Amino acid sequence: MGRIHDITLYSNIRDRDLKREGILVAEGRHLVCRLMDSGLDLLSVICGERMADEFRERARGRCPLHVLDNDKMEALAGFPFHRGVMAAAARPVMISLERHLSQNPACRNLVICPRLSGDENLGSIIRTSAALGVDAAVNGPQSCDPFSRRALKASMGAAFTIPILAMEEGEGAFALLKRHGFTVYGASTGGTSIPLHAACPSVRRAVVFGNEAGGLPDDIAARCDQIIHIPMHNNTDSLNVAVAAGVILHALFVPG
Repeated sequence: MGRIHDITLYSNIRDRDLKREGILVAEGRHLVCRLMDSGLDLLSVICGERMADEFRERARGRCPLHVLDNDKMEALAGFPFHRGVMAAAARPVMISLERHLSQNPACRNLVICPRLSGDENLGSIIRTSAALGVDAAVNGPQSCDPFSRRALKASMGAAFTIPILAMEEGEGAFALLKRHGFTVYGASTGGTSIPLHAACPSVRRAVVFGNEAGGLPDDIAARCDQIIHIPMHNNTDSLNVAVAAGVILHALFVPG
């Protein structure tokens, strides 16, 4: 990626392929501050006049700061923008699950999203994972982008604080987990699943969440050690995957 420091980096953000360009963009004060504290390679910050003093000090010596009025910011970005500040950084390169496990033998808790399709759900799962002590979130090649604008907003910057790992599609990743002593739990409402409270305890745990529409695919379920579900009432058949992740991760990862 060529180094882009000028204001054109923020032009038509909605329509740009930021992943292909090797860029991520954070929006809003809290998320921008977390990005600036993350150690990622900042490219620039753009803000409205009311935030100029704060971000001029934060950006000093680190990256260019561009100050515009709100109308010009919205015209540049290509969508109505009311949060006052955006920042861009070079997108981090996700390391592989295999490399992470070899370099971090104390890793015990993993969340795996092999084929998630909703950016907001992925971001929410990453945020919940960080809050509940997950060591890393693992993203499959068919899953959505954890560093998209929508995913970052939903994660509130948690993607900057816990490792986001890449896994290969297929049997190899699950064989790797089992070689490292992980019990792999698949979250599914399928007929062969057991209630969450009946899951066998394990020192090393990896929880796999399926696609929002289709649930846990059969080929992935077949590679899991246990298939678990959340018992529900009032004829409720399922929960949103991000909500389900919060319930399951709290039950499995937070000591009672």
